[in-house]
Amino acid sequence: MTQDRYDIIVIGGGPAGSSAALRAAKGGARVLLLEKQRMPRPKLCGGWVSQRAIELLDVSLPEGLTTNRFARTSLVFRDVSQHYAPTEPLGIFVDRAQFDNFLYEQALAAGADGRVESVQRIQRDGTDYLVTCNHGSHRAQAVILCAGSNSSLITHLRSADRPDQSAIAVEQTIPVQYAGRWNLAPGDAWLGFGTVSHGFDWALHHGDRLLVGVGAKRSKVGNIREVFAQIWENWQLPKEPFAPEGHPIPLGGHKRVLARGRLLSAGDAAGMVDPFNGEGIAGAIRSGQLAADSLILDSTADAARVYTAACERELLPELRSARRVADLFHGLPDRLIRAFCSDPRLAEDYHDVLRQRMTYAAFLRRLIKRRLFGQTGVVKSNTSADHAS
Repeated sequence: MTQDRYDIIVIGGGPAGSSAALRAAKGGARVLLLEKQRMPRPKLCGGWVSQRAIELLDVSLPEGLTTNRFARTSLVFRDVSQHYAPTEPLGIFVDRAQFDNFLYEQALAAGADGRVESVQRIQRDGTDYLVTCNHGSHRAQAVILCAGSNSSLITHLRSADRPDQSAIAVEQTIPVQYAGRWNLAPGDAWLGFGTVSHGFDWALHHGDRLLVGVGAKRSKVGNIREVFAQIWENWQLPKEPFAPEGHPIPLGGHKRVLARGRLLSAGDAAGMVDPFNGEGIAGAIRSGQLAADSLILDSTADAARVYTAACERELLPELRSARRVADLFHGLPDRLIRAFCSDPRLAEDYHDVLRQRMTYAAFLRRLIKRRLFGQTGVVKSNTSADHAS
């Protein structure tokens, strides 16, 4: 078995891992970036990259990477709906395989050494970490774990997430010819509430294809594929292309051990996903950067303490607030979800949350105040897709 030594080994080539490797390599560290699949590799995801995520990147995205710019959202709850078109950018739609590959290549261009290897275990060996892979082993002073929420390597830091700490999603790509089911134009998103407890279903128009799916908290749903099959029938879609794929989503805002010694986690492995809307790319990018900074700015510091403190300053408080909003929001659907899907002012407020001009705590106060003490402008839904939800 071959063995070499690096300053930092990053495990996982997604947005968190590539952002960490890019930041560390730019900081002068000798970095090894390990990804178990050859890039570009398939990645199941809605493909929405928020404006915040774009602004966090250490590189500029090429125009060709965008399948469409976010244009409009339809929010639907049973018999009410509203359509919201933001007045400023809220993000873009991308092909995640190509998006991840671009970030991965940027890390390599900055000097990281990239290899296609599957990590089997991580061991402490004196002052180093020994990372054993299927094709050899590597040594490093530090390791950043960005292998996703389903990786067994997480047990080096903490126990696996409980059902109430994670969601499960099922998605499928379908031909663009079915866009009329939801009255979608390129760049549009359709979000339906009320079909599944503590979750929602969606249809996203990427321009050349549609991505449809459903997601819900694991502890609140039985067989998610059966739920999706029922939604598929409600949407009156043909049965022959039925081949959905599922994936877990760690819900942010829960207490997790993020690091021990110089072994740090970032992205989904650290639970950096917004539990209200399921967006995890921004948290992945920023937590990867913070992990790298914690290791390269002061090699003698307690990296675990420095990194955890940085996440506590920048990421964790808002994720905890988002969790409280999600729990209350889905716990009172006929009051809060109905208001959210019918009052244009609440859509504007949530726009401010996404642009970080309003906190989740302030948004929740507005939501409750307007539902209990104000009047909402309810728009009755007339489309067949709206009623099907």
